[in-house]
Amino acid sequence: MKKIVVVLILVSFLLPTASLMAQEPKYLVRPGILPDSKIYWLDVLGEEVRYFLTFGKIQKADYKMKVAEERLSELKALYEEGVEEYTDLLLTNYEKDILEAQNLYAEVKFSSIEKVEELQNYTEDQILLNEGDVKSYLIDTVPEKYTGSVNNTVGAVGFGFNKLLQHLEQKNKDIEVKRGSLGVE
Repeated sequence: MKKIVVVLILVSFLLPTASLMAQEPKYLVRPGILPDSKIYWLDVLGEEVRYFLTFGKIQKADYKMKVAEERLSELKALYEEGVEEYTDLLLTNYEKDILEAQNLYAEVKFSSIEKVEELQNYTEDQILLNEGDVKSYLIDTVPEKYTGSVNNTVGAVGFGFNKLLQHLEQKNKDIEVKRGSLGVE
């Protein structure tokens, strides 16, 4: 009996909430000031200032995506009010914001690839330089009867490093193939 009462109480709390939620319009983002308002230009100006004060390409791209979602919400709100006058403007701005965000994301992606390649080249150079330094140090400090072993050991390390370089070169080729398939040079 107690279980039934508890279930009924829970259901009674959920039903009004569900009916209220069904009455609220669903937006991606709250539309804020609409284009048919005389102060809409302040809203747009505020967005531009905030974009200017946003640092980092990823953060700027994320913000442009949010602004694009707001354009869609404004379009939906105006449509629900029966206002069609601003449809072209909002769609154009939506497309512009999406394109800017895509361009920013692409810049981040390709600059990251370049940074990885630079780091790889630097690492390869450092390994080669260190290999020569280690070999020179060992040959100078190890007694003469062990220099053959030193050369063999350093040669084995060099062989392993050459295998690593071959692997990295293959990865570079794979990256170039993927870039080509994406139409990026």
